Amino acid sequence: MIRALLLILLALPGSILAAPPILLRGGWPIYAFSGVSHNDVEVSTSFHLKKLADDHGMSYTSRLYTSRAELTADMLSNKLDLVLLNPLDLMNPDINALFEPLLCPIRGDAVEQKLLLLVHRDSGIHSLQDLRGRKLLIFSGIDSGLEMAWLNRELTKAKIPSNAARHFGTIEYPTAAGQTIPPVFFKKADACIVSESIFSMLARLNPQVNQRLISLATSEPLLNAVVCLRKDYPVAQREILLNTALNLNKSADGHQILLLTRIDQVVPYNPQLFESSKKLLLLSAAATASEATTPPNGAPGHLPAAVPAPAPPDQTLTSRP
Repeated sequence: MIRALLLILLALPGSILAAPPILLRGGWPIYAFSGVSHNDVEVSTSFHLKKLADDHGMSYTSRLYTSRAELTADMLSNKLDLVLLNPLDLMNPDINALFEPLLCPIRGDAVEQKLLLLVHRDSGIHSLQDLRGRKLLIFSGIDSGLEMAWLNRELTKAKIPSNAARHFGTIEYPTAAGQTIPPVFFKKADACIVSESIFSMLARLNPQVNQRLISLATSEPLLNAVVCLRKDYPVAQREILLNTALNLNKSADGHQILLLTRIDQVVPYNPQLFESSKKLLLLSAAATASEATTPPNGAPGHLPAAVPAPAPPDQTLTSRP
């Protein structure tokens, strides 16, 4: 997703970035890069920044963050303009006062993605109750908190009187989708949670994945990431960024950008897209407000939420393919 944004910026015509140059400061959590090593990210970013400066005269800077605390601090200290946020971020009143949602990327047919709770067909696991004390893997590619919120709601619906942290024997957070589905496929783990798009992609690469794994539960469509722009960013430049992104598929260069980044389309943010995620997080927060529970070791760090959702302390973030 981040590479897509960098390439989108590259597509801006030089004529619309005339002097005096407008500074655009991007801030990206490192795990948002898909399948790229940290070193490759730095090289790629430097290349694109140089091209922007040389070809278009736009003053653009960016930083890759390995700490959610530092990213939050820079957002609140007027050091960033363009950022990638998740649902918990959008519910943070301090952040919400400074940044506004601008764009949503589409991979596949819809902006939102469903979450799948997968088990092996031959595992003998047929219900959430059967997963008591078992090993669960969760791939949380954008640190959204949606996976645990959804899982806790499903446990409540199944009338299981405990949250996920207590119900499962072990919950681990692999740093790559490729470390999440295969262990269930080879019966090294009992269950995993991934997005429907990730499961479909791996199933296309290996049809046996679709044959051996089944979905024990499927969420409603959920929005997990939004590109946001600082509210006081110059209006004219805001419209340029928006219009250029929305019309990428109308030019040869734009079409190539979409192909390279595996994004099918970029659409404007619509508040209705966020309703399901917001409702789920609020429900989860209300259900856990009376319990000071802490997610298992290894859970990704979250920005402070506008609701009392449990969150582990800030930790170093990792790249997530």
